[in-house]
Amino acid sequence: MQDQPDMLPHTAGETPRSRAAVRKPGDGSAVDQDAVVVESREQNVTAPSRQPSPGDAGERENATSRRTPWLAIALVVGFLLNVAWRLWLVRDIHVPAAHADEDGYLLAARALAGGPGGYSTENTAFRRVGYPLLLSPIYWFTSDAFQVYRGAQLINALINSLTFPLAYLFARRVFAQPRKWSLALSLMAASMPAIVFYSQYAMTDAVLVTFAMAWLLLLHTWLTATIARGRVLAALGASAVAGAIYVLHVRGTMVLAVHVLAVVVFALLRRTSWRLTLGALVTSALVAASDRALRGILGNSILLAGSSPRGQMVAAVTTLHGALIAIVRAVGQIWYLAVGTWGLGAVGLVAVVATLWPLRGLRERLRDRVEGGRQLVLLTTLTATILIAGASSASLPTNDHRINYYAYPRYIHLLFPIWLMAGVVAVRLADRRRLRLLALVAAAGTVVSAAVVREGLHSKGRGWVFLPFDMPETTFVSWQWDAIRILQPTAVGLVLLGLLVFALPRSRVAAAAVAGVVALHAAIMVGSVAKITKPMTVDQYRPGTPQLVRDGLARPGDRVAVAIPVLWYVPWNQMREVYWDRIVMYDGRNDAPPPAGMNVVVAPYDWHVGKEYYTWDGGPRFHRVAVDRDHHWAVWRAN
Repeated sequence: MQDQPDMLPHTAGETPRSRAAVRKPGDGSAVDQDAVVVESREQNVTAPSRQPSPGDAGERENATSRRTPWLAIALVVGFLLNVAWRLWLVRDIHVPAAHADEDGYLLAARALAGGPGGYSTENTAFRRVGYPLLLSPIYWFTSDAFQVYRGAQLINALINSLTFPLAYLFARRVFAQPRKWSLALSLMAASMPAIVFYSQYAMTDAVLVTFAMAWLLLLHTWLTATIARGRVLAALGASAVAGAIYVLHVRGTMVLAVHVLAVVVFALLRRTSWRLTLGALVTSALVAASDRALRGILGNSILLAGSSPRGQMVAAVTTLHGALIAIVRAVGQIWYLAVGTWGLGAVGLVAVVATLWPLRGLRERLRDRVEGGRQLVLLTTLTATILIAGASSASLPTNDHRINYYAYPRYIHLLFPIWLMAGVVAVRLADRRRLRLLALVAAAGTVVSAAVVREGLHSKGRGWVFLPFDMPETTFVSWQWDAIRILQPTAVGLVLLGLLVFALPRSRVAAAAVAGVVALHAAIMVGSVAKITKPMTVDQYRPGTPQLVRDGLARPGDRVAVAIPVLWYVPWNQMREVYWDRIVMYDGRNDAPPPAGMNVVVAPYDWHVGKEYYTWDGGPRFHRVAVDRDHHWAVWRAN
């Protein structure tokens, strides 16, 4: 078999010659890496080795057993610290910031738990019910909207923090890194704003990264396990998780498609049997089908107000203009991947692509149990990244003038930690010539993609909206919270890439580099909470803001209606407050009366919207019981 280029090298400190020394002759498999003492880069790999004595195996076993409890303690403590960090960040956030996405998920969760439904801004084509299912048990214990939200934050923190042990396993098994570096990589990955930021919100983004990492780990286990039972369990587990990602969010459609493609490739490469391939595909299909079953349970309890993006998706593949917009947006996502991982993600992308060459002999390399398994998993990650970026760029709306969509990272954020770890491993283990090549190609790709995005943004006129919620990394490094910036984040990303390329391969400063990256991630999170999340929540409930349930303005059995145009987020909060029935929305403009049967009405009060003025006097049937002068609405009860 021809040697593959070591753009993504092997175990820390290994050369191809030393790697071959730990293989079992003839079958391409490797001995248990926990029993191999991996030499560091600084050690002389050509030093003569002594003949093993009969006591060596026992000494290695005792050394491993002594280390294992400390490793387990480190993973448990790391997980708990990650949970505590996420909960500390949201200590002052007690209501949704991302209306109406969060509200739709919470109301669907309540309906799945047997309570009333509500409205959602989802559309029929893209709707998913998996995340509300995770939140639904909260309603078994409380109906209080504020306690429910706290429960959602806790569930998010627990699931989101599992990225720490999963990243450790990924570094150990896929990248074959030693324990200390695997812990360092897991700390860097689990602290990424791409992961932590969305754990604040009752949104699918909070848990998707955990499922994605579990899916890829199980794929790797399927390819590399030496025990038949382990291969079967990993194959079915990976397929079930891929199906679950489909049930969690529409981007899971691309994950499921990539999974099906990967499974077929595994079979064609004879990495697995066709019988197991069929079982894996059936498992994915069954789990994915559960979304339809969950929708059946919800029935009509959730009213969908979103519009389908099928029109622009068709335009993206049938018109030149639509295709150009989709391409620029997809390039924007890759640009953000590069700058949002401080250049390391770009290095990881280049390193993984480079493993395809030379194409001659690629099939045989992919059939190798260890190296082929690693390469197949990373190529699966690459394919998923490209397909998700392309599909989301084609489906994101074009009529709401949201400038973020030209560099929209949220849909591929779930794969950011894989690319960051791939970049770190490539930087650490490449020789000097290859390291320079990796850094130069990654930097050039970042600059070119930045130029494409900048040109795309310049073609837009005034009136486009920017939301920092979508871009916590770049808004922080540019310290611009009200507009998208390209030059500053690109410059910062390239400078940090240069520093990391210098520091990570050097043992004396590598620890400081890792600590610096983690500290930067923590600073971004603190700044983002202060500049993005809190401003979205601080005004919703002022000291004088009435609460329907707490203040007795609406009681179980009441029928509540909310008139449009009440301030846009008020109805969503009140839908969650009223836990016994679905609130009815109606068009209250021009003094239109509420629907028949309503005995509590929330309507505009002394409310100016542009040149329009709205207020309601209750008519002969209602009397006013509370006023929110800060948000310009009032509560009326039937006489």
